[in-house]
Amino acid sequence: MRGKQSGFTLLEMLVVIALLGIVMTALASTFMSGSQATTLALSRAELQQETVNAEQLIASRVKEAYYVFPPGQTLVLGSSSANLRTNPLTGKTTWTVGTHPILALILPPRNPALTCTASTNDGCYRFFAYYPVKRSVWVAGSSGAANPGDDAANGESWVFSGVAPE
Repeated sequence: MRGKQSGFTLLEMLVVIALLGIVMTALASTFMSGSQATTLALSRAELQQETVNAEQLIASRVKEAYYVFPPGQTLVLGSSSANLRTNPLTGKTTWTVGTHPILALILPPRNPALTCTASTNDGCYRFFAYYPVKRSVWVAGSSGAANPGDDAANGESWVFSGVAPE
């Protein structure tokens, strides 16, 4: 007869390994959900900051404006090679202030002391318009850092655009 040996049986070791696996899976799941929540919160904060930046830009331009186009005024923005001036509601480059989502204004010259000429436009009044563009149109018409990349799920979403026609 042998003496009693101390230690764990193979079955006990397998049970411990299985329990550790379950605990590690739960910890990994908790970590992943926390990481996803942090990423979502950071994305929302970044989007809110971008919105504030856009609002401040538009507000400063409106304060500086010599003239803001009133509701009912129809504007034809002309065409661009990338169709970035196309009204997503009508498919045309015609916009009506108050009916379509557009803000159009005339800003004073950058340098009022200069005369407005074709070669020196710093003395000219400036036209600005802010309006939405479909994301798919923006992606198709932009390159480099201005191109956010394809996203089929959001192709029909609107993004913010501004124009100062030539």
